[in-house]
Amino acid sequence: MEKILEFLSKSSFKIVIILVIIYFVLFSIASCMRHITFHSSNDLSVFDQKMWNTLNGRFYLTIEGGETHYQHMDYFILLLLPIYALFPSPLTLVVTQVFFVSLGCIGIFLLTKEILKKNLNIHTTNLIALAIAISYLLYPALQHSILIDYHSVVLAIPLIIFGFYFLEKNSKWSILLFSLSMFCNESVTFLIVLTSLYILIFRKNKNIGLPLLIISLTWFIVGLNILFPSDYVCGQTYFESYGQRYNHLGNSSFEVIKNIVKDPIYAFSYGNITQKKNYIIHLFAPHGFVSFLSPETLVLCSTSFFINIFGKNEWQYSIFGQHYAAILVPFIFISVVYALERIRKFFGKKILYIIVVIVLISSIISFFSFGLSPIKVAEIYKNDYENNKEYHNSLKEILNMIPNNTTVFAQYHLTSHLTKKGFIYRYREQFRNINGSFVFGSNTISENNVYPKYGIIDLNKPIYPLEDDDYLLLFDMLKKHNYTLKYNIDDIYLFERK
Repeated sequence: MEKILEFLSKSSFKIVIILVIIYFVLFSIASCMRHITFHSSNDLSVFDQKMWNTLNGRFYLTIEGGETHYQHMDYFILLLLPIYALFPSPLTLVVTQVFFVSLGCIGIFLLTKEILKKNLNIHTTNLIALAIAISYLLYPALQHSILIDYHSVVLAIPLIIFGFYFLEKNSKWSILLFSLSMFCNESVTFLIVLTSLYILIFRKNKNIGLPLLIISLTWFIVGLNILFPSDYVCGQTYFESYGQRYNHLGNSSFEVIKNIVKDPIYAFSYGNITQKKNYIIHLFAPHGFVSFLSPETLVLCSTSFFINIFGKNEWQYSIFGQHYAAILVPFIFISVVYALERIRKFFGKKILYIIVVIVLISSIISFFSFGLSPIKVAEIYKNDYENNKEYHNSLKEILNMIPNNTTVFAQYHLTSHLTKKGFIYRYREQFRNINGSFVFGSNTISENNVYPKYGIIDLNKPIYPLEDDDYLLLFDMLKKHNYTLKYNIDDIYLFERK
């Protein structure tokens, strides 16, 4: 046993690199298979068309109802343009997302070593760092986040982890990394403001904390209060854009916060209370709740956690098929590492070793309980493709019939395959329920009537917001607006407007 542990210690970094490569390859294959078999959804098309249009002189325009800049400030994605220019495909985005998440494993390994090496020998430090790195790769919330389209906020994970690594080394590279993470998504700004305060108060590091506080507060003021509400980004304030998720708590940000503080039990119990409890378990059980022993770092992600847990939509507080927990991940793991050092300090090395084993066992159990195996996921999509070859070929045939530089409306599972055709409109914008009846052609962004040149209706998949059996109503609406059936095959219909 000693020889095995000695080998694992000496080869710990090499083992981590090998595991990261395997993780990257397997999850990249699974993510690509998801898209190829028409299981990707709207969000991937949003980001892909954002990149495609930027390359072609239409800066940041995307499909959210047509010609709009979408409701997020995620400019970090622009740094990926050179790679995307070489490989202009939605697959480039999903593979890049997996790559960034994989990098986070190396970051958490190095951070663990940096923190623990001050009071433990190199042999023990390497073994514990290896265990935490494996725990990272087994973490279910990460797996669900990278197998649900692409989201720029996920790219912030390694930036924040490496930010803390360089903070431990008292390097100003941490300022750059923390600052870049804010450009992955506007919600990260709240977390970096708190992080800068943590660095100032708990770490007493003015050289890093003060510049970071100035940068994060500046971006908070300029980004969320000036740029975000402008027509250039969203045209609404942050609360106007997302407030419908919290209107059970108030009609303004101030009211929502006041009512949460006034009656936190009501705020927490609103909605699916069982799912909220499971959400907490799914986030913290994989580490045996050890992260709670470092509350000063865990609280840094509190704003995102509360934004999720107090929302009225169940998908906000679920890790399954959702990405909303992604930004919590770096802070949870960072808290685990700092908690281990605290356990060593107050309870000794033997208790520390026991806790590390508990963390590793908890991670393994959680992975098999509610994690995702990329091999199984890829196998599911592979079987789906082989069992539905005719259907997939029919979809490709229909898609190829649509020319470039046009306008088209389509269902979620098709939009990411149409992003280079022109302006894409989703059913959610095209078919609106007004006073109990559906109206076709209304664009929720501009409030102007928009009638795309082409439309695809795939009756093999949901036609939300209409009911599946309302397809005759759908056909009738298209006929009234001068659409004619151009082609149909396997219950897939292509319409063209005269």
